Amino acid sequence: MNSNLVQTTNDCSIASKASMNRKAYVSDPYLDYFVPKCRRRSPLINRGYYLRYKAVEWALNNFANCSTIISLGSGFDTLPFRRKNFNLIEIDFMEVANKKAEIITSNNLLSQSANNHNHSVSSNILFENDCYCLIGADLRDSSTVCDLLNGIRLLEHNQCKAITILNECSLCYLQEEESNLLLSKLLNLFPDRLVVYISYEMMKSDESNDAFSQIMMKHFETIGSPLKTFITRERIMNRFTKIGFQNTQIIDMLKFWSSILSKEEKQRINGIEVFDEYEEFDLLCSNYALTVAIKSIDYNDNTLHLSSSNESNLTCGNSKICNDRNFTSKKVFKSLHRFSHSVCHNGGANVYVFGGFGFGSNDANKHKRLSNLINFDTETNSANECFVDGHIECRMHCQLTALTDKFLFVSGGRSSPTNAISSVLLRKLDDINFRVEQYLNSFEPPPTWRHTVTPLNSHILIQIGGKIVKEHYFHIFDLLSNSWQTDIRSSSEYFKRHSHSCVAVEENVVVITGGLNSDDNNFVDETCYLVDLRSNHFSRLKNMIKIYSHTSHFHDNKLYILGGISKFGSNNKLLTYDLRNECFIETLNFDIENDIMLHNHSSVLMNGKIYSIGGGGNCFSFGTHINDSILEVKLK
Repeated sequence: MNSNLVQTTNDCSIASKASMNRKAYVSDPYLDYFVPKCRRRSPLINRGYYLRYKAVEWALNNFANCSTIISLGSGFDTLPFRRKNFNLIEIDFMEVANKKAEIITSNNLLSQSANNHNHSVSSNILFENDCYCLIGADLRDSSTVCDLLNGIRLLEHNQCKAITILNECSLCYLQEEESNLLLSKLLNLFPDRLVVYISYEMMKSDESNDAFSQIMMKHFETIGSPLKTFITRERIMNRFTKIGFQNTQIIDMLKFWSSILSKEEKQRINGIEVFDEYEEFDLLCSNYALTVAIKSIDYNDNTLHLSSSNESNLTCGNSKICNDRNFTSKKVFKSLHRFSHSVCHNGGANVYVFGGFGFGSNDANKHKRLSNLINFDTETNSANECFVDGHIECRMHCQLTALTDKFLFVSGGRSSPTNAISSVLLRKLDDINFRVEQYLNSFEPPPTWRHTVTPLNSHILIQIGGKIVKEHYFHIFDLLSNSWQTDIRSSSEYFKRHSHSCVAVEENVVVITGGLNSDDNNFVDETCYLVDLRSNHFSRLKNMIKIYSHTSHFHDNKLYILGGISKFGSNNKLLTYDLRNECFIETLNFDIENDIMLHNHSSVLMNGKIYSIGGGGNCFSFGTHINDSILEVKLK
């Protein structure tokens, strides 16, 4: 481990905390003293660091009362200044501790808040007083760390009845054996006292093909700070039992966001910045967790209760795990490297691809929002850019649909989360030449995105749901009259969702699956419906999972659900649902070498095969990932 490079993670972390603080996610006046020149971070990063800050605060409030805190790898944390009800001992690399000491001593407010009246106690102990101690030491040297702690007055028995060990993204940079040894020695220092361990760190997904985990690990390797301890929930539980803790509870940030934070607090956060990266936020949350473990001579099962979930990861009843289905992954032209786009089949082996965020052309080297239309031949694996006569705006999260063999319909989309874009009808002149057509009437649904557009026959489309839709969630487009219509169904609560999927199973019968509620962006309560549009009858389908940002296809009386984000995180698999018996019957995991992220993708069903093109997103502060391969799955 390169200690200098690991120390830079402190600089990144405190800068991101300062960014979210200045946007009023939290109120921490001390952060500005450590980051005088704050660079604004993206809403996704601000949310991530808000959740990290909030989770640690919540754990300290609930499990560290009346105790002395030993903070491992504390960095520039502002805990010594904002919390007065704890005694605090901070330990970090000597270089980091020295920098923190310099900032504290050069600022009267920080110095007073830390009750600094004893500086430079020894070469390793930079501050020590009645409530605060700052130590410079390498956590890998557990013997030195424990020797230094042995002489600290704050840890004398008459001063300290309980100990809290705090680890905020620090021990993950140590080998598991090193951190286990450190924690074991710390427990041995306090054999007759209550010890609570609180950790906020990365947690490896139970899914073997979770691309987000792989991308995160590669990021830390690239910056020279590889994750040395990155393990699953089960291994974390077993690990702390072996170390000597009597009870260990884990709550991932998905559960923390949904169950711990109040509705009012989430509404406040949603109102701070415009946000439209739900997939990436949920993937981040599924890969970070709060762990609380306890060791006490007076231990009983009621000593620790963390509101964690006993649910297992995404399971689909007794569905068969299938790994022998014929699927391939093929590298494709750079012009197809995009996400939040849309695709459609328009006869033969051709697929049209439009919009999204990506490279745009084969020689491009910069990501951007796209407005180009690509004709992709699945047989030859070749791609050609089309010419469109007329203006068509760059957009993401639109819907591209073929009407007969003469028209393509581009529905909605957005250029930014505050700017939805109107639909466009394209007349096909030949395979690569199109012309923008005008509507014959003035009515058009309000622009939206993250909606679905589903063909019922050769000339009728239905549009369901979407973002920023306030009243009408259902609209009909008739190519014969070249006009939009709406009716009584438009206000139905069943259609009040976004990031769902909709597929026709008969001419006037569709199946709607998953999605997020248009009001609060939580998973919809009623996940799946079979809708007969002739009688306006809704039939709830049983045993359906909660999921969004997926695609679905109907074939041989089965519903195929590809990818998406579940309430457990990534769903990089193909699920087969039997419509007759209303149950999942098969799960296909994509264990492939390429890091394929099956969200923000788009797919088509052609000749008994599903083709998935593009997908990915902004992976927090770890970089942007865009799939560079198409996935081809042959159905039975």
